Amino acid sequence: MGFHNHQSVSLITSACKYIYYLALGISLCAAVSVWVDGGGFFQLDSELYGALVNNIKMVLIYAFIGQALMFYFCTIQHNFGHLLPMGFFLVLMIGALEFYGQVNQIPIDPALNSVFLFVGLSHMAYGAISRRQSELNNS
Repeated sequence: MGFHNHQSVSLITSACKYIYYLALGISLCAAVSVWVDGGGFFQLDSELYGALVNNIKMVLIYAFIGQALMFYFCTIQHNFGHLLPMGFFLVLMIGALEFYGQVNQIPIDPALNSVFLFVGLSHMAYGAISRRQSELNNS
């Protein structure tokens, strides 16, 4: 029974790890594509948004830079449990973007919310399972 349990935990850990890496890739693609392609995956119509479109683009750039720095930090520390709070804040960005849209009376592309939700939840899942494994290894 212990062998199968260990295999299951190992499989879940590997899945969370690769989904986390996928989320980092999606964040990088999103951040780069909004500057290179104008809107990339998202509908960021400059006529609709005007100068505000650059603020949304910068949010994506800063979010990726934060994730890259956190990845580097976790790699150096050999502890990906620190991703848990970062994932929480990435999910909170959905509310921040919605608030930004309401204050400035502009629609926020639902794809932005989907990206932040996926990326945030993947960080939280990998952070939680890494933290749990670290606790089990230390006990």
